[in-house]
Amino acid sequence: MNQEQRMKQEFADAGEQSALRKTNVSSSLSMRDIAEQLWSLLDNIDTLSDICKPTVNDPKAAMAFYNNAMKYAAKRFELLQSDGYKIYTKQEFDALPKSNGGSGEDWKSLS
Repeated sequence: MNQEQRMKQEFADAGEQSALRKTNVSSSLSMRDIAEQLWSLLDNIDTLSDICKPTVNDPKAAMAFYNNAMKYAAKRFELLQSDGYKIYTKQEFDALPKSNGGSGEDWKSLS
């Protein structure tokens, strides 16, 4: 295993062991907690960009970056919800009036 592969594996292992909570947002999370966790997701994506530089020997690195970045981006919904226009806590989102908007579907969490 070369140094770049080792770094990628170490980064993947660190991501699995991150301090991010895997539970739904509750009112017990402060805005500071949410901000710190969102910052951590952005920092993980930034670190991933350093690790996954496409080279002649590793042309698939760009795809690895994209796939992993999308996994991190999806984790934002563990912290907040959205209707596509604004962000809400889970409790605020659940309290929103439901509308079928003529499409037959209620508003749904983006997660």
